[in-house]
Amino acid sequence: MRRELFPASVLAIGLIAAQVVFTLIVYDSNLSLHHHLDVLKAAGYLVVPSGRVMQTLTEIGPAFWGGLFFTLSIGCGLCLASLALLNLQNFFASKRLIWTLILAVWGFVIYRLNSNGLNFSATLAFVVIPAVAGAASIRLHFITRGPKPRFLFLGHGIALFLIILAWLPHLKADPFVRIRDYLLLPSPLGRSLNDFYYRYTLYPAEVFKSLDQKLLKTCRLQTADPDLEKRIEQRLRRADYLKVNTASPVDLTLRQEHENLLLINKKKIILTSTVKEFLADPESRLKIFSQNCDPNIFFRKATFLSLIVGLPLTCYILMHAVLTLGLFFLPFPALRSWIAVTACLFLGIWLTLPLQSGLNHPLSRAEAFTALNSQNWQERVFALKTLCNELSTLKDSPGIEGMANSPHIAERYWLARSLAYGTSQKTLELLRKLANDPHPNVVCMALFSLGKRGHRETANLILDRLKASDHWYVQWYAYQALKRLEWIQPEFTAPPLP
Repeated sequence: MRRELFPASVLAIGLIAAQVVFTLIVYDSNLSLHHHLDVLKAAGYLVVPSGRVMQTLTEIGPAFWGGLFFTLSIGCGLCLASLALLNLQNFFASKRLIWTLILAVWGFVIYRLNSNGLNFSATLAFVVIPAVAGAASIRLHFITRGPKPRFLFLGHGIALFLIILAWLPHLKADPFVRIRDYLLLPSPLGRSLNDFYYRYTLYPAEVFKSLDQKLLKTCRLQTADPDLEKRIEQRLRRADYLKVNTASPVDLTLRQEHENLLLINKKKIILTSTVKEFLADPESRLKIFSQNCDPNIFFRKATFLSLIVGLPLTCYILMHAVLTLGLFFLPFPALRSWIAVTACLFLGIWLTLPLQSGLNHPLSRAEAFTALNSQNWQERVFALKTLCNELSTLKDSPGIEGMANSPHIAERYWLARSLAYGTSQKTLELLRKLANDPHPNVVCMALFSLGKRGHRETANLILDRLKASDHWYVQWYAYQALKRLEWIQPEFTAPPLP
């Protein structure tokens, strides 16, 4: 194997291992969530996800595609970190020192993963993936051929530096939204990637959410005073901690001891509060409870860092390897590598060109309303974003009906977002129409705006949309919209004895 293909080969092996591990992790999480929702559904609550989406939690397909999210984020980060640490041997004479450093870093990371409670899933990933990538690196190191490409390392460094410079202006505010609006949604391939992301991303998200981030939580109350229990149950229900009558583990067990309430998770007392303090401000008590029993804080941070650093670098390395192999007909390996570096550089910069539309100069409110009638859809989208940022009301602005029928998904999306600040019947009717848009991104934002407007008479419309949808994101946005309209789950009623 040529030396220039060594990093890509190690990454490929490590990522295959990551995909296997994370598929199992997401599948286990899905089964746990399915059981959780079954318990809530049996108690008479509205569950999200529901219907067909809930059924997919028991299938291996969504677990595989959901696991891909972790593979392309923390999987990339772990493989790159393993490759970098093991290659320190090329710069130091003492292998013992290097292995001591590697084991120390590895041990510290495992400690941080479990510092706020045992995190078996994350620990499994952080042990297996580096071990596989490290073993591949050691094994392939002994079968590599060719001279060390010292000048090629410099070429990679320059190419990556120039690509980063090209992307920097687009990373300041909402980079993922800008990439979605101007790079993905305008093209068929980009729309497929966008739809894939929104179809499957909530499966892996459930793996490492804190309790505070989860939509529905289960609770068990152990109090001696029925009146007090009812008052506590009402406040918990508003925060979506839903009382259940089951022997299965619950997210929160709230036990009264004299004038105190013990907030328990997994048989461990997480927080103690007086009854008076809890009833006065249950939200802050529950937030502290969630933080104190959240084992995924480090895991989430590492995943985000890997997404913004590890994934782009992995894509660069793999693309360079693919291009190098594709130039097999050229007789000189060095020439193939340099051509591949140049191609990766131009590709990295070329991908920023569609994003230039999102770097418009700031618009005043008057200029934004004028730009709504522009012939350029990117300018109309930027105007809608400006009006959203200023919480401006569209009222009966001319041309907004045409925007609702626009062939550009981003334009319909931002129109739906802008209508959150409308007050007229016309804007409400447009939102009703957009809530039935064929694209789920637009539907989600229409539901968000319906909740933001605060008209409680739209609750039935939102509820119907939730029950009819087979898209988890749509159901999630619908539920959040209902909560903004102060809709709450029905009161728990114990099922009749058989």
